[in-house]
Amino acid sequence: NEYKSYLSYKKCEMADADRYNEETLHSRFRARMMEGAGFINYGISPVGVQKAASIKEANLNMVQWIVDRLGIKEDSSVLEIGSGKGDYLVEIAKRTGCKFIGIDIVKQYVQMSTDLAIKNEVHNRGQFYEAGFENVGSVCNAKNDYTHILCIGSFLYVHHIASQALKNIVSISNKTTKIFIFDFTRQKDWEECQNANKHLRLEHPLMTEGEIERVFEEAKLVLTDRVNLSSRVLPSLELYAEKAIIEDPTSELLTYPYMAKAFREAEIQYIGWTLMLQF
Repeated sequence: NEYKSYLSYKKCEMADADRYNEETLHSRFRARMMEGAGFINYGISPVGVQKAASIKEANLNMVQWIVDRLGIKEDSSVLEIGSGKGDYLVEIAKRTGCKFIGIDIVKQYVQMSTDLAIKNEVHNRGQFYEAGFENVGSVCNAKNDYTHILCIGSFLYVHHIASQALKNIVSISNKTTKIFIFDFTRQKDWEECQNANKHLRLEHPLMTEGEIERVFEEAKLVLTDRVNLSSRVLPSLELYAEKAIIEDPTSELLTYPYMAKAFREAEIQYIGWTLMLQF
């Protein structure tokens, strides 16, 4: 009941709500980061959350949605840029038998991903490296034989260098490569999105959808599929928080209702683009 009093931001006037308000929670998580614990990054799964019995199941639903939508199969070769702790990529490899490469700029995440691949017995199909959009070519194979390149919730961190980031992606793609970018965009002026940015923690403006799609055109990328899951993301944030109360009442997920509120006010969109090279 104490946590439920926090859960809805409309009930924060309750006597004990200050123990679970936004600033108190963010202070707690900042302290955990300083201690080296890092944030718990579950990602955001806008598909199948309502029917999921747990956070893990919701993320697994998201994995299956990606596999089905992009047609990832056993003979696929998948690169994920910004693979985090490896949850999505390891599960994709586990379900499909595909080959994979995952890269992330956080050294700790690379090790955690490697351990997860070993635990799930898919380590013989791929590897994880410490790298990012800026130097993706330095760790990828010279054959450019990737069937899929995934950027799930990572591209927003390079919006300030979006043209160069896409140029680097194009350099390791071929005419059959599907590039999947799943990310946030804004509709309002950046100054009106600062409450939302407390959760995104960006040091540069988030791009609008029009700005992103112009960069796609400049990179000679053809849009083959687009899906807007914004209407599912915000309810899923609140459902994640409800599940976190039971599964992990100390996690960052408890800030998600505040994130949902800030995203609604700023009209933040969550869009997936599937792109291919123009020949």
